[in-house]
Amino acid sequence: MKIIKQVDPAMWSVRTVCNICDSELEITIDDIKSKYIDGDRNEPGYDNYYIFCPVCSVKINILNDKITKGIRVKIRKHGE
Repeated sequence: MKIIKQVDPAMWSVRTVCNICDSELEITIDDIKSKYIDGDRNEPGYDNYYIFCPVCSVKINILNDKITKGIRVKIRKHGE
């Protein structure tokens, strides 16, 4: 199979602000952790993406729409 286009995780980053210490952070794929949250019969399960602020160590959830599909796949593979 021939790959036409692939996401380069080395070039991907996103910015966010810590809501505790107001530090502006630039996040790379190596910073993001993920955890699968089981659903129940009313809600489907989902992946939760987060980082820990390097200044105050608080957990910061990253919205799924800030992470491209290709990066999500790389994060899941990295976590296995």
